[in-house]
Amino acid sequence: MPHSRPGADGLKMFPGEMLPPKVLKAWLAVLPQGTRLVAGRGVSLDNMADYLAAGAAGFGIDRRYIKPGITAGDLHDRALKFAERYRQIPRG
Repeated sequence: MPHSRPGADGLKMFPGEMLPPKVLKAWLAVLPQGTRLVAGRGVSLDNMADYLAAGAAGFGIDRRYIKPGITAGDLHDRALKFAERYRQIPRG
């Protein structure tokens, strides 16, 4: 089925640690209105709010959370912490 318009609806900013929130904000200022930027790798519990404040539409889970040897239980706990932190961030 063809898309109704050409182009992407969003862009993954990767690696996120090399593209801090101020870069995300600057990109959004020049990209077409409505472009969604998703920060990948480098987003953590400590900087998630900064990316959201800059306009991030979402996040890629950092590989630190899903490294080899981690148990399913540990991964579950980490994902819950990530999701809880996301829910706690004020939106305004």
